[in-house]
Amino acid sequence: MLKLFLLFCVSIFVTLTAGAYAATADNIVAVVNDQIITLSELNARTKLASRAMGVDLSNPLAERSLQRRTLGEMVDESLQQQYALTEGLQLTKAEFQAAQDQAIAGVGQAQWSKLTQGLGAAPEGKIRAEATWARLMNIDVAPRVQMGTVEIDRLIEEMSKTQNRTKKNLSLIFIPHAAEAVSGTSTTDAAARVLQLRMEAVAENANEATFATLAKTNSAAPSAAQGGSLGWLTGAEIPNGVAQAIQGLGAGEVSQPLRTPEGWLLVRVNDIRTDDEAMNLAPQTEYKLYLLAAEKPSSTEALKPLVSQLQAVTKAYTEEAAVQGLFAISATQVQFNRSSALGWVPATALQPEVAEVVRQTKLGNWSKPLMAPSQISRMFVAATRQVMPQALLKLRERVGQSLRANRTELEARRFMRELRQRAFVDIRL
Repeated sequence: MLKLFLLFCVSIFVTLTAGAYAATADNIVAVVNDQIITLSELNARTKLASRAMGVDLSNPLAERSLQRRTLGEMVDESLQQQYALTEGLQLTKAEFQAAQDQAIAGVGQAQWSKLTQGLGAAPEGKIRAEATWARLMNIDVAPRVQMGTVEIDRLIEEMSKTQNRTKKNLSLIFIPHAAEAVSGTSTTDAAARVLQLRMEAVAENANEATFATLAKTNSAAPSAAQGGSLGWLTGAEIPNGVAQAIQGLGAGEVSQPLRTPEGWLLVRVNDIRTDDEAMNLAPQTEYKLYLLAAEKPSSTEALKPLVSQLQAVTKAYTEEAAVQGLFAISATQVQFNRSSALGWVPATALQPEVAEVVRQTKLGNWSKPLMAPSQISRMFVAATRQVMPQALLKLRERVGQSLRANRTELEARRFMRELRQRAFVDIRL
């Protein structure tokens, strides 16, 4: 009887052990505080990344690199979502749905189906993580970035000191120091990894496409999805660390690995060009103009009365408000059918002879008659103002956006470093 009881107990133990083994067959690859990341979750996310970036996972080295990079992302996403939970910043259903709709619209429904086929909840998890991070960026990261117009103007002034502005087309691989923990390597091993990436980037027949593939599978920078491309940048727009890395490099060359407080940089100079144009920083004059114009008659006899009518009308309307009313009169539109309230017009947009006539006209007065091959006209000069050149305004906006993006990315790295320092992360891959 006792023997039968023991056999029964053994059978129960075997059954329970087999069930427990089946339940844990999906290995845990990382523990982030009290949250786990499983191998199946990692594999699904790695496949999603490979499809989105066009990385061929049949190459074992590429697969391993992308898997390691993806695991780092998933660890960071877990920390971000845990922080958002403690701060009461969870996404609502409507916000998640909006983020999902935007992601699908970005590639189209057909392409989205191909990207996500057979990947279970991985795509939704990625969308939720990105939307949560966007919220944290807006609330916790972006407000840390301080930048004023004075600083932007100082950078532009430095750029304007030379007639020839050099631009460089750059690509970047960024390996954060946190990746050392994710990959389970020491600092020395991480440095060796960056050196290995450089060897691959400068190997025989290696080119910009080679670097782009390495960036897609290894870089933790936002530019990774674009093969690390930073685009064309002037000296003032190049981040300090990147500028230090590429100092003295020519087109087609790859920098030595550069260690920064946030991580390792590897930069490729894809191309260099020079814009042979001076940057005009002087304010430009704009005039607020009203054009009273009519088609020029073919005969001299018909021209004289038209000139008299033009002078009579302009003599009667000498205030801007009255001039505005003049353009609303239907008879004016019939008699002077080429009239128009031009608004603010840069002096550089006017023909030289017209600009000179306008410049000599006192404010609140009509110009002398202007004779053109097809029309006769007079300009009412209502006001004048000094403005920055449009090219400079566009440059200021571009430099400001670039500077803000660089500083926001730096603050984002610091924010993540703070989260990691307070977290328990156990990598088991």
